[in-house]
Amino acid sequence: MPCISEFFPRLKTGPTEDSRLVTSNKNRWLLPDGVDELLPEQAQLLEQCRRQVLDTFAANGYKLVQPPLLEFIDSLLTGAGNDLDLLTFKVTDQYSGRMMGVRADMTPQLSRIDAHVLNQESVNRLCYLGSVLQTADRSGFHSREPIQFGAELFGYAGEQADVEIIRLCTDVLNSLGLSNLYVDLGHVGIFRELIQQAGFNPQQVTEMVDICLRKSWPDMSDFITQHQLDDETAKIFKGLLSLEGEVNQTFDAAQALMENCGPEVRRQLQEFNSLVRLLMDYLPSLTVSIDFLELRGINYHTGAVFSVYCDQYAHAIAKGGRYDDVGQAFGRARPATGFSADLKQCLNFSKLDIESDKLIRAPFSSDPALREFIQALREQGEKVIIGFEQEQLSDTYERRIINQNGEWKVIDE
Repeated sequence: MPCISEFFPRLKTGPTEDSRLVTSNKNRWLLPDGVDELLPEQAQLLEQCRRQVLDTFAANGYKLVQPPLLEFIDSLLTGAGNDLDLLTFKVTDQYSGRMMGVRADMTPQLSRIDAHVLNQESVNRLCYLGSVLQTADRSGFHSREPIQFGAELFGYAGEQADVEIIRLCTDVLNSLGLSNLYVDLGHVGIFRELIQQAGFNPQQVTEMVDICLRKSWPDMSDFITQHQLDDETAKIFKGLLSLEGEVNQTFDAAQALMENCGPEVRRQLQEFNSLVRLLMDYLPSLTVSIDFLELRGINYHTGAVFSVYCDQYAHAIAKGGRYDDVGQAFGRARPATGFSADLKQCLNFSKLDIESDKLIRAPFSSDPALREFIQALREQGEKVIIGFEQEQLSDTYERRIINQNGEWKVIDE
């Protein structure tokens, strides 16, 4: 049987010659750049894996929610940061005149559901799976309409919750046939504290984040010279560029680099170290590395963040982390951690086989006995199609129904 990855070719991004043509009878069937459609075999594979994801969530006690596709902007983007605002398509509601947005990420919606709708004090384990729409591709997979799935754990601040989310994330990806997974861990809270201690203004913070994300040594040197950083601060931020790799060596280097950075930095560093050790003890077969400049979502995340990779792809296949501050925008500050991924992206690298789609062909007949026979077959899980007299046979039919001595039977073709 063919592999899933055969059916999900990469999409092209950016304007193409065809997309710039004036609409005519020859090109009006073209889709926008970064927008794809799934044909029968692709859609069947997607549904097969969708059920696998939801079954895995349910087996771990996560309850499914389905947020709306459209929300008012002031609710949809609350606490989500500027990055999500730029990714959100916006429309005017014809009823109220208010601005609405098409969801580009479902995580903020779950924060609203936990804080405002469910309004419980106990731990909430929620999951979701649905389409989102984005103004630009941010995954490297060249799609602006991901099918996003993920899980969020609300109401528990301990490191066990972070470990559970990472374990659940890898379990779901394994269930889709992705293998040789490895996790890269960072900690946004430590970097935030270092920035605060350095006393950078907002423009300097933006510059420093950009430099660190690109890990540019020349730009870091220019920044230090231009802003006349003191020797200790310059040493810290230069040292951050090298804080990545194997767990033991990276933490040893981090502790040496940050020994004079104040009690809050040292506290967060110790907690991060403890989390990583617990994760490695809990999932000993999982490959783990550290990157102190894993700063994705610095305006959104508050603590440990992680990215999951597989051998076949240079970009992260799933991302997650802790974001304790988001619920405060909805009136209830709740500890929160979670992850998300794109189901179509996962399928492109999955090793799952396609489920057989062989059909049983039945004749078109008004005989009640035949209709009862067909219904019984379908209830047993068989796929039966009623063929017409002039219908061209397909190789998907491997059996057919015939009337033999007044009794309906299934025979091989």
